[in-house]
Amino acid sequence: MDTGSHVKPTETTNDPGSPIDPHTKRANGIVVICLVSVALGMLGLMVAAGLQVDGVLRDFRQRHLDQGYESIDGRTITIQPAPTHPLLIYAQKVTLPEGSDASLAIYGGDAVLEGHFNGDIAFLGANLDLAPDAVITGDLTLDVAKHVTLRGRVLGTVHGEASRLYGDPTMDNEP
Repeated sequence: MDTGSHVKPTETTNDPGSPIDPHTKRANGIVVICLVSVALGMLGLMVAAGLQVDGVLRDFRQRHLDQGYESIDGRTITIQPAPTHPLLIYAQKVTLPEGSDASLAIYGGDAVLEGHFNGDIAFLGANLDLAPDAVITGDLTLDVAKHVTLRGRVLGTVHGEASRLYGDPTMDNEP
């Protein structure tokens, strides 16, 4: 039996000229606002993290310059003979095969320390390797370090920490 009132199902088409349901339009607007808000929030966090890293590097550099360290920089630095005055070294890769007769501050990337170091060493970077026969007579300060391998000896105190610290700085260790 037909009552005469029929409800026709709504047809949706991909035709650009067809009307958009107001609820769908509103939901799409909310989704766009949420996505833009999340994107702006993430961009803000990235900028803040970048500024924080830049501040740590700037503070490390300035602290050592204020103490009279001479600054040298480059992509890859090998220092021979052993430095006799405090150095602030910025490079992707630093090698000191003959040690140092002065305190050093190294920042940037990776450092390999060989020989005898008469003074303090400050490090801010990715990887620090104290070779098996290396000796640091002063303190070793790890401002920021990812991996630190201490196969040699540190006669002073090790300050700070690293994501991965290998070796005991107070004992002779084999690799």
